[in-house]
This record gives sequence, C-alpha cells and structure tokens, in this order.
Amino acid sequence: MELSVYSTWCFLTAVAFATSLASKLNIPRLRLSYKDLVATNRTFIFSGLDGDLELSAMFLDEYHDRLFLGGKDVLYSLRLDHTHLDAKEIHWPLPGNREDCISKGKEPETECANFVRLLHPFNRTHLLACGTGAFQPVCALVYVGHRGEHVFSLERSSVENGRGRCPHDPKLPFASTFTGGELYTGLTADFLGRDSVILRSLGHRSPMRTETDQKILDEDVFLLRTKDEKNPEIYAIFSTISNVFQGYAVCVYNMAHIREAFNGPFAHKEGPDYQWGPYEGRVPYPRPGVPGRMFGSTLEFPDAVLQFARSHPLMWRVVYPTQRQPLLLRTSTPYRLTHITVDRTLAEDGPYDVMFIGTDIGTILKVIALRSGNSITSEEITLEELQVFKVPTPITFMEISVKRQSLFVGSSAGVAQVPLHRCSMYGKACAECCLARDPYCAWDGHTCTRYVPNAKRRHRRQDIRHGNPALQCKNQNQSVEDVDTVEVRVVYGTENNSTFLECVPRSPQATVTWHMQRDEHLEEVELDERVVKTDEGLLFRRVLQLDEGVYVCRSREHGFSQTLSRVWLDVLQGDTLADLLSQDHKHKAWSPCPSHTGSVNRTPSKGWFKDVLQLIGPSNLPQVEQYCERVWCNEKLRRKHKNMLDKYRQAQDVARKTRVSKNVGERSRMPRDTHAVE
Repeated sequence: MELSVYSTWCFLTAVAFATSLASKLNIPRLRLSYKDLVATNRTFIFSGLDGDLELSAMFLDEYHDRLFLGGKDVLYSLRLDHTHLDAKEIHWPLPGNREDCISKGKEPETECANFVRLLHPFNRTHLLACGTGAFQPVCALVYVGHRGEHVFSLERSSVENGRGRCPHDPKLPFASTFTGGELYTGLTADFLGRDSVILRSLGHRSPMRTETDQKILDEDVFLLRTKDEKNPEIYAIFSTISNVFQGYAVCVYNMAHIREAFNGPFAHKEGPDYQWGPYEGRVPYPRPGVPGRMFGSTLEFPDAVLQFARSHPLMWRVVYPTQRQPLLLRTSTPYRLTHITVDRTLAEDGPYDVMFIGTDIGTILKVIALRSGNSITSEEITLEELQVFKVPTPITFMEISVKRQSLFVGSSAGVAQVPLHRCSMYGKACAECCLARDPYCAWDGHTCTRYVPNAKRRHRRQDIRHGNPALQCKNQNQSVEDVDTVEVRVVYGTENNSTFLECVPRSPQATVTWHMQRDEHLEEVELDERVVKTDEGLLFRRVLQLDEGVYVCRSREHGFSQTLSRVWLDVLQGDTLADLLSQDHKHKAWSPCPSHTGSVNRTPSKGWFKDVLQLIGPSNLPQVEQYCERVWCNEKLRRKHKNMLDKYRQAQDVARKTRVSKNVGERSRMPRDTHAVE
C-alpha cells in the first residue's frame, strides 16, 4: 500500500517533466537486431533440450558457476563455462494434480501443469524449488552438489505443500526472496487468485502475513547492493494507469530514507473533514512494524496494537526518490518496460550505474543517467538497444554475471546470454569510442576495448560525462576522418532523372549535413522540394546540370564534427543516354545486361551495369529490360560481338581515368580543416 503512494508521487513528477522531455527522443547509439547478435556470435540462446522450456523461473548462482532454470514440469542446470550441451534436466510433473485440475475446468496445457515459479539457494548444496503443481502448489529441495561439481537431482522425500510460497495460477504476478533462512513471498495465496498477501515462512520465527494490493506485484524492483549492506539502493519501474497518458519511469530510492519514513509518524484521519494528517498521539507497544521481544508471534499482541495497525496502514512522511525526480522517463513508446537490473561499474572518473531494462517486445535497453554538478536534472543516455529474441516476447527475467561479464535474459522463448559490453562495435577510431560514452569501454591507443580499472595504459581515453573527442583523442591519428583521406566516389546522373548520394553515420545520434565544394570553401546544400535530405543520404528528385560538383557529407555529434564521405556528382546531358540506346543496331555488344547463363568472359562489367541503371532512372527501367531481351540476352549475339565488347571496355577504362584525373584536380583545391568542435 505504501508503494502505491510512492508510485503516485513518482508519476506526478514524471508527468510534469513529460512535456519538456517528450521532444528529446533518446535514440540508442548502437542498435543491434537478433540477426546482428547471431551473426557476430554475441548471443547464446537455450530453449530446453526439446525446445519446449516455457521458462517460468531463473536463478544465477555465481558461487556454483551455474544457471538454474524452471519451466513447465521441468528443471534445468547449465554450467556457465559451457554451452547447453552438458545441461542437466529434472522432470517434475504431477499427474494426479493434473487430472484434478482439468476436472475443475482449468486449461490442460497452459494451467494444469507444474510451472516452477521459485528457485532460491537453500544452503551450500541445495536449492529450494516451488511450482504451481497444477493449481496445488508444491515445494521441494534440489541437490546441486558442492562447488565444482555438476550434479542435479530432486529429493523426493522433501516434497511438501507449497501454498503461500508459490501461486496457484502460473499467469499471476509473483515475487519472492530468501534471506536469513526465511522466505518472503508476494502472491495471491488462494485458488481463485483474490487473496493478495505478503508472507514470511520457513526459518525459526512464526509465519507472518500482510495483506497487499495485487497491482503492486506487477513489484519490478531491483536491489543494488552497496558497501553499506544496511543501505542498498532500490531501483523500481512505475507505469501510469491512465488511458490518456501512457508512460514509464524508473526511480531510485535510498533504504535509509525508507527506514526514516517508517520510523516517523503514522498517517491518521481526523477532524470534521476527516482529512489525512500526522498521528500525534501515543503509539501502543510494540510499535507496528517492530518485533516485540516479549511476544512469540503477532497472535499474542494486545488488541490495542492490532486495532491501531488496522486503522493506521500508512506512514505520514513521503519517501521521495533521489533528487526528487525520476531517473529515467519514457513516454509514447511502442513498448512497455517490464524488468530492470543494474550493474555498478568503475570508469576512469568513478562509478556508474548501468541500467539494463527489458521490454515487452523482447528488447533490452542499456541506459545510464548523468547528473552535472549540483543540478537536479539528469541526462539520460541510451547506449544500446538489443533485439535479444527472434520473435517479440516480453522479458520476464534478467540476471547479471559479474564474473562472466554477461547478462542472462529470460522470456517464454527461453534464456539468452549476451555480453555486458560490445566495445569493438562502436568503431575503429578514438573519436567513435569516446562518443559512445560507455563506462565499460575506453580507447587504449589502438582499439576501443574493455576498460580495466587497474590496467596501466598511457593511451587509455574515456570521457563518459562530456564525450569530447577533440580533447580526449588529441594526437591520436585515428581520431577523425581527415578530408584528404576520404576517398572520392563518382556517382553519375542524367538531367531530369532522380539521383541519390548515400551517407549513413555510424551513430544514429549524429546530425548529418551536406556541403558542396565551392572553390576554397564549403557551402551547405540548400534543401527544397527538388533536393531532399533523408536518413540514408541526399536525394535529387530531378537532377540538373548546375548540380554537378563535389558533395561533402559531414556528421556532428555532441559538438564534434567529422567528414564521412565525398561524392563527385557527374551530371550527363539528357540526350546522352538516348544516343547510347540509339546504337541498338550498330553496337549491340556494349549492353549493360548481365548474362543469365553465360560464362564469366561474357558478363559485362558489374560496375558499368549499375552506372547505366542509375543513369536511366526508374522511369526507363522497362525500356532497358526490353533492350536486354532484344539484343544482349541472345547467345549467338554474345559470341558474335565479343570483340566489340572488349573494345568498348577499353574505351570505358579510358573514360574513367579521365574522370579520376578531373577529381584529383578538384581535391587539390579543397580546404584542409578536418573537424570542428562547437
């Protein structure tokens, strides 16, 4: 119930910031699809030995170096230093319970099975596992052996009723933790799914029960351990319930502030208007929420204590998130935030909290939030967006292995393992590594690689807060693309046809500008309905003779500019192509059409074929296809005019060399500045 207050306040704050932040779309600097991850061997997916895991529980055990999974009637043990080839499996169906479940009208496949929902370390050699038991919850101990062993067996003698420790329905929300020999669970504890409670069981103390709201269990919360074990930081995902405004926020809380609120006054309704206010009267002993040493259980508490607890369920003081605002805000997104886990990693200038946030479409967002000095506002930076699973499916589990530097991601499709960092994919230059602003990565003088705090490397460059390559990459030859080192590409266009100059920056966060070489300076290209800038380059809907010249594509990111490409646009007069096509009966062998079945010697230059296709434009494509069928795609004509084709290729080479010489002359007049920092 108290969490509802936190949620309400957090989103009142979030809505206030929504208008100003909505226009600042945080685009991931590195976006990788499922195919990209597979192609680069940066993911490993396990879906069960038979491909029908239906994952419902996951526990990462760094001590045993194992990953334990629970699914439909099954348990798995995977060694972290091996692939799934040596996975061990335990079948745990409950036939009797299944028949009874079906007789009560439940679905045979999706409800009447033993879905394992709880996996916790019970001691050094055993796990506590609990499942829905086909709507009859059941728990048991699983023997996992000592460190270094890979054994896995269910102890049948330990099987017992799991009511209150595991929900009946596999679809209902559920949260649990095991600490100090005691199990704490948040669940609906009845068959109908109406009795939402938080329970304490096992251990030496008597069981404890607290009623709660089922919406709270929809709990995602991550506990980030700190050096002060009594004061961890709590990361939580909140969502709106409004049908008009949809958004998500991540707030972080300090345990000391929570403890302070619970030690403060209770909230109390009083006065003629029956409004909330702080309770200033006497609080009975033992104070609700504090164990009384003279009582064995809450059943022995005096009636005054129980009545006070029922009438004062709320605390008066509000628990604010740090800086009194959300750490991260998402509005109008095509996905829902479902899960969060956080890794505190050490960078050159101190520790950073890297958030890994799962969505309901199977993607993972890798995000950091930066604060400047005493400012209460934070800068949200989305480093990566990964499509972990082939088919969009909600992320339900995430665990970080610091030892393996890996993130384990679970969904109904299985479990995936992806590295925490992909430094080499940010680029091959110091500037690109610096602009990535990834706390895991740094420039070591040669490549963008994993930052190791204790490594002694003189050339290590990293700037998370400012991302300033001009300062960090000074005297690094690979820091920028020098204008003189960017090769000039030749693109042909014919008057009144469309032409496209391609230029895609490595980072989607970069802003691209197009310039045209004018004598000794660059002039920015004027855009209109005829000349349009797209995300992939510059489009001339109708190219004119005056458009001919050298075009320079430059990108700017975080105040840093560099040249990406240079293109020589060679505009041919409109009648040039017509003259070439009119040679149909005179010089048939020059045709651009590729051979369907001919040998390599009969196939014309691939480069020339692309050039001609670009010259004719889409409107004349049917004409050239007809030309192919009529002239070039004839085996006899290919053999007859082979000599003519060779002569034409020689003429083509001469023409290309002439254009290159012309480009070299233009390059000598280009400016020498390589980058600009604003």
